[in-house]
Amino acid sequence: MFVFSTTSSLDFVFRPIRPEEADAVHVMVVGTSDGRIHLSIYDSFVIGAFKYIPRAPSPSATAFELCGHGSHPEISTHVLLFTPQGGDGSSLHLAPMDLTFVHNSPVNLTLLASKMTTMQNLLRYLKQTQSHMVGEWKSTRDLPGRFLHAVGEDLEKMERGPVTIVQALYHTVVTGHVFPPLKEWLVDSLAERVSPLASYAASVILMSGQGHKRWDKAVISGLENLRGLVHENFIPALERCGIILSRLLGIARFHDSRESIGFTAPQILKLMDIVSCLTVVAHNILLCVMDELEYFATFSVWLRLQIDQLASSTLSDELTEKEANMDNAKVLTYIQRYLVSSPLSLYFGDVTRKDYARDEKLTEDGASLLEMLDKQLKRHEAGQPYMKALPHVDFLVNYLTSRASAVFREIAEAEKRGVRFGQPADISIGEKIWKQDLHLCPKCKSVSLLWRYYDGPDNFLTA
Repeated sequence: MFVFSTTSSLDFVFRPIRPEEADAVHVMVVGTSDGRIHLSIYDSFVIGAFKYIPRAPSPSATAFELCGHGSHPEISTHVLLFTPQGGDGSSLHLAPMDLTFVHNSPVNLTLLASKMTTMQNLLRYLKQTQSHMVGEWKSTRDLPGRFLHAVGEDLEKMERGPVTIVQALYHTVVTGHVFPPLKEWLVDSLAERVSPLASYAASVILMSGQGHKRWDKAVISGLENLRGLVHENFIPALERCGIILSRLLGIARFHDSRESIGFTAPQILKLMDIVSCLTVVAHNILLCVMDELEYFATFSVWLRLQIDQLASSTLSDELTEKEANMDNAKVLTYIQRYLVSSPLSLYFGDVTRKDYARDEKLTEDGASLLEMLDKQLKRHEAGQPYMKALPHVDFLVNYLTSRASAVFREIAEAEKRGVRFGQPADISIGEKIWKQDLHLCPKCKSVSLLWRYYDGPDNFLTA
């Protein structure tokens, strides 16, 4: 969870290709305890896992574990050394593994692998940024929601008839009259009460009466943090995704269907469509956050004014001047549009599993996702039924990840077909082999195999 938390970690994850490594392909070979060979290139782009099963396995061996590896940059053949599990340790299996995709790939493998790796990291970055965005948005709603819920119950018990908090505050803005439950809430829950025994310089604020400051801080800090995440993290990551996908689209169109490179232009266009949707949603979120910050600032000043007026027996000239300069239109707008439910809930609110599954199914019909999103946003603005999950950042990020993962798997499968294992050779010295070493070394103009084994503390033999 902290992989993207510092600049140094970001620089490590998103490393640029150095010019001297432009034609280099770094392959990692990992042996697992169950005898599988796990291959990956360029740090984290996984090719797949291969099961090593010799044609004449030892009767007592249940699996073969990798214990040695040899390679040379001039050839694509690697040499693997296996030891049978459950055996007496007196024999080893030497198997060649040819990675033909390294030298015979129809596409620039270094470029392709680096772009795929960067795309994978960007998807992880987008997912983590999205979770932080949800957390910041919830922080702007949780505390105000608890305050509003407390006064809402008292307003519903009024003798003259129940009213909602929106109606009560709207009534106060328009008429200046404050319902008794609302007045009690403003004075007791939101007002800052100072201890009469404390000096002015060291006044003690009672925790039960500092609701307005906590409310103001929660909303302002949450919205500002959300704005920063969208503007500084989410949108730049989407722009980098767009650049990478544009490069991959060019590669797919250049090769067309002549060679099997693992992905096609329609697949990349679909990913670009999803990225476009996320970009539209991100900019809409940014606009909503800026509007909500502006309206809340005015509402917070008005709320502070009401608290001060109710707490004082007489109106001072300063309070009268503040009331005269108050922009009541913005206060009413915030009460109506933002107080109980924020427009940002369209992108961060809860969605049922049924709506999520239905929208996911509808997006698979091949239609343009960007056009579908635009249509659903217009239906929402018109108050008509719309697809609840489609505008959600979580839905779109997960959808992008799943579709990109399918492309990654197909590319890996295309490269996986270029991995070939040769006939293994059984190596035995008639007694237990307790240590070994394996190298591929050039000799004359050919490449020969150098295998070393130790049959005792003082005996070092070379074959």
